[in-house]
Amino acid sequence: VLTSRSSRLHLDLGAVGKGYALDRLAGVLAEWGAESALLNSGGSTALALDQQPESGWPVGLGEGDARRELLLRGAALSGSGLAVKGSHLIDPRTGRPAARTLRAWAHAPDAAVADALSTAFFVMGDEEVAAFCAVHAGIGAALTRPDGRLQLLGSLSGADAPKSRT
Repeated sequence: VLTSRSSRLHLDLGAVGKGYALDRLAGVLAEWGAESALLNSGGSTALALDQQPESGWPVGLGEGDARRELLLRGAALSGSGLAVKGSHLIDPRTGRPAARTLRAWAHAPDAAVADALSTAFFVMGDEEVAAFCAVHAGIGAALTRPDGRLQLLGSLSGADAPKSRT
């Protein structure tokens, strides 16, 4: 955790740090000629280097009966929630813990963006997440509904979604 001179401001790069590290590692692997790999950081962020259209790496999304596997390729998936660290995500608009109590995932072209967006999606309301995904091509979200089902948005829904293995 980074701190500032202000007693009220504390910066934690955990919302983007793991994804950034995966993106840098992907760059090194590309320099070495690696064309296909699944990189994982902390169990919450995965980056698939494979660009081949018919292949993909299975990654988990959802919990319980709603759990599914996506075949991830040439993109990243990151999740945020309370299971590991408890109520640690703060809504910067209120200074209070985020209202969401279930998990949120983000799908993006690179891991740093997916990592940051999964945290942002956890803090944002459902309508805000849907609006964001609607105007940002290549970005998707999965939100766990109170009944346990997944709401899939943006690049995780419809024809452009990664293949699902349920």
